Parts: sequence; C-alpha cells; structure tokens
Amino acid sequence: PAAVSPTAESPGYITESEPEMEPEENNGDDEKSEGDSIDYPTNEGDNDANDDGDDLSEDDANEEDEEESS
Repeated sequence: PAAVSPTAESPGYITESEPEMEPEENNGDDEKSEGDSIDYPTNEGDNDANDDGDDLSEDDANEEDEEESS
C-alpha cells in the first residue's frame, strides 16, 4: 500500500519533537526594557473649536506668509 505521506516513511523523519532548550522566560530583567521607552506628549482635549480646516501650526503659517511676501 502507498504511504499517506512519503516524508513519514523517510528514515530520520521525526514525528514528534521536543525543543532542545526551554524558552527564556521574561521576568522583567531585560536589559533593553530599562529606560528604552520614551513618553511623547499628546494633545489633550478636543481642538475642534479651533479647527478651521488648516492643519498648519502657527509657525508654519508664519513661514508661508514670509515666503509669499518675498
């Protein structure tokens, strides 16, 4: 009878394997985790009242005005 899988009949084929090493557990002592995170400021509140559809910051708007007047 033909084998269901030719690989299963090949010598050296391992049907069940166990990992050679146990996976490292993360116990919080990771060297990288200490001080790698950066807290970025976020905009607080809803600025819809000030939103006129122009997404330029005040500085960008001033620079654009200066370029147009040159």
